Amino acid sequence: MVRLDAQVSSLFGVKQSEARALIASGEVSVNGAPQREPRWQVVLGEEATVTVGGRAPPTGRPFAHRLLLVHKPRGVLSERRRGSAAWNAAHGRRSGEAHGGAHAEAERQTVWDLVPAELRHASLGVFGRLDADTTGLILMGTDGGVQSLLMHPSCGCQKSYLAHLRTDRGDLRLSATAAEEFAAGVTLADGSKCRAASLQVLQTVADPDGGAEPFPSLVRVTLVEGRYHQVKRMLAVCGGAVAALHRERIGGLLLADYPALAEEGSVLLATAREEAIVRGTPPPHPSP
Repeated sequence: MVRLDAQVSSLFGVKQSEARALIASGEVSVNGAPQREPRWQVVLGEEATVTVGGRAPPTGRPFAHRLLLVHKPRGVLSERRRGSAAWNAAHGRRSGEAHGGAHAEAERQTVWDLVPAELRHASLGVFGRLDADTTGLILMGTDGGVQSLLMHPSCGCQKSYLAHLRTDRGDLRLSATAAEEFAAGVTLADGSKCRAASLQVLQTVADPDGGAEPFPSLVRVTLVEGRYHQVKRMLAVCGGAVAALHRERIGGLLLADYPALAEEGSVLLATAREEAIVRGTPPPHPSP
C-alpha cells in the first residue's frame, strides 16, 4: 500500500508536505472524486487515477502497484548504497560520481540497476534483502504493506534456501543432530534464538578425512525469519560452513516455476496469479 500524499509527491514531483497541503485544500481527486485523507491507500492489483486541480500526472497513466520477481546474481547488492548507480540516478548524479565512502563500493551494482526502465518507479523497494554473495529469488514492489506482510516473522511466510556446504575440511562437517537443532530453534553465537526452521540434507560426498560417514554437501533450509546472515549463522552453529547460498522460494513463489527467470539478472513483472499468491499470505498476528 502507498499513502495518497506519497503518491502525489511521487507522481507530481512535489514535496510530501506540499502534497498534504494540496490534499487538505481539496485539489486532489482519486478516480474523479475529491479525496482529503492523506492516508488513503491503494492495494496491490488495483489502479487509481490521481489528479491535482484536474491535471493528470506527467506520466499520463493511472497509478498501479507493481510487483517484480527478480533472479538476483552473485555480487549484486539488494540495498541502495550511497553512490551506487541507482543512488546516483535517484539523486541526479552521473554514474561514477562518488559521494563519500569508497569509490569501488559506490560502483557496485544493485538490484535496482537490473530493473528495465519501463518497470521502474520511485517507490520501488526490496521485499527482504539477500546478502551480496547470495543468489536467487527476490521480490521488489511499491506496496509497503505487502512488504510487511511477507517479511514479518509472525505471518509465517516461508523462505527456502539451497546451501552448498564446504567439503574441503573434515572439521566443517554439519552435525548429525542439525535437523533436530533447527526444529527446536537454533541459538546463534550472539545468544539470540531463532524460530523453528527445517533442514534437509539433499546431497553428500565422501568424508575428506577418509571417514566412513557421508559428508553433507547440499542442504535445504526453510525458515520464516530474515535475520542478518541467518542461514549461514545457523549452519555455523551446527558445524557447517556455507560455500554458496541460493534462495529458491518465497511463500508460494518458486523460482524454478518461471523459465523467464532462469538466467541470473532476469526480472519479471508479476501477473494476477502472483499477486493472488502474495495476497493469500496469512496476515501477521501478535506473538504469544
